[in-house]
Amino acid sequence: MESLSIALPTFLRIAASTPRGMISQLRTFTKPGGYDFYKVLKKLVAGIASGVINPAQAEKHIEQIVQKPEREQTLEAINAFNEWYSKQNLVWQTPPRDKFKSKSGLLAVRLEPELAFIPAGATNTSVIYLWNLKKPELKPDLAAEGLQLLMSNLVGAHYQFGIFDLRKKQIRGAETISAATNARLQNSLRLVEEIWKDIHTPSMSIEETLSHISSLKLPPPSLPAQ
Repeated sequence: MESLSIALPTFLRIAASTPRGMISQLRTFTKPGGYDFYKVLKKLVAGIASGVINPAQAEKHIEQIVQKPEREQTLEAINAFNEWYSKQNLVWQTPPRDKFKSKSGLLAVRLEPELAFIPAGATNTSVIYLWNLKKPELKPDLAAEGLQLLMSNLVGAHYQFGIFDLRKKQIRGAETISAATNARLQNSLRLVEEIWKDIHTPSMSIEETLSHISSLKLPPPSLPAQ
């Protein structure tokens, strides 16, 4: 059986779904191909933050995006980032990167934050992931799962992690993490891995997978706070 390797935002999107939705999304990874909707955005944000390109040059890159929805959403996200970034006094750093791997080796979550910087007068390095999905909404409990995974795997004595919701123009940080966060995260990781195994079990139907998930008696993978 092939292992599953997904980016952190993809994992959170799956974790926020219903069990049936998780099955549907994970089935898409059994087929070759796929398109990284974030690819241009990540490249441009890193370029602006490091001073390689300026906002005007970024807009020219965006104009070359063929797909209209991606072009419009990327422009909106870059404008939100520029609005925030222009007000900051930051020392840019290279973001740390690693991956989470399950004990079985069947699941890997790539941890590749786009930003790392030291605010003026600070000593800690802020390590920031970008979030530009309309659905699911990045509510505190969902952000907390992502932050917990980052904190557990990107080890740095002076790292402070955050997820920058470009749609709401806010950064979710450690304040979202509670005593229940790690348990929710472990449930999400286990559900994704169990569903992935079921998908690769010959003749196992969706209903049988749902029954299997139910038999695990796990709480729902993520219940975003209202």
